[in-house]
Amino acid sequence: PAPPDVRFVEVTFRSANVSSGEIDLHGTLVLPVDYALPATIPGAVLVTGSGPNNRWEAAFGSTGQLIRAPLRDIAIAAAQRGVAVLTYDKRSCTALNQYTGCETPVCRPGNAPPGCLEAQAIRYDNFVSDAATAATYLRSGAGGHVAISSLALVGHSQGCTVVADTAYMRSDVATLVLLAGSGVRLDELLSQQSARQAAFFAAEADLAEKQGAAQATVLALRRQTARTMCGATAITQQFAMLINGTIPETP
Repeated sequence: PAPPDVRFVEVTFRSANVSSGEIDLHGTLVLPVDYALPATIPGAVLVTGSGPNNRWEAAFGSTGQLIRAPLRDIAIAAAQRGVAVLTYDKRSCTALNQYTGCETPVCRPGNAPPGCLEAQAIRYDNFVSDAATAATYLRSGAGGHVAISSLALVGHSQGCTVVADTAYMRSDVATLVLLAGSGVRLDELLSQQSARQAAFFAAEADLAEKQGAAQATVLALRRQTARTMCGATAITQQFAMLINGTIPETP
C-alpha cells in the first residue's frame, strides 16, 4: 500500500513493435495525494537496472519475502516532494518470474501472437524503445491522470545507459539522473563483473567443500568458477571483434 501522503495509480501502456514483440508494459504512476488536474507538476520516469526487474526493482528471498525495493523508495520520496513518477515492469520481467508480480506472457517456441514476449529476441535497443515509450506516455498525461510541466529520466545501473540513450533521441528531457551507472567501457565492465563473480563462486566452492557438501555440488561450483573466469578473459577480445566486424561466421 501507498503511504498516506502519496497515491498509486496502476497503468498500462503499449510498447513499440521491436525485435522481441509489441507488448503491454505495466507500471505504477506515483502522485502526491493532493494532486488534481489541471495543475501541472514535474514528471519523472524510472528505469531499472539489468535483469528481469519489476517496476520497484524488488529483490526477494528464497521463500518470497521482500528484501528491498529501491525504486519504490525513490518514487515515494519524489512524489512526497511534488513529482509525478512513472515506473514500469521491465520487458524481461515476465509472468514466469517468481514473486515479482509481472504479467507479460512469454511466447511458446514457434508461436508468437501479438502481446507475448519473444524472450530470445530481446535486444538492448528494446529497453531504450520502452523507456522512450514510457516518457511519451507520461508526457502525454499517462492516460489522463496527470499533466507534467517538465520531464526527467532516472536510471539505475544499466538503466543509466538506457536513459542516456533515450535522452539523446529526444528534445523534451529537462533532467537526467544516473544512479550507480558505469564509468568504464562495456567490455571492461563485463570483464570486471565476471572476475568478481568468479571469486564469489570460488569462495562458495571452498565453503561447500569445507562443510562436507556433496562432491557434485562442489564440482558444479568449480565448473561455474572456471566458466566465469573464461568469460572475464574472453569478453574484451569478443567486444573488439564485434566493433571491428571480425566475428567469424558460425559453421
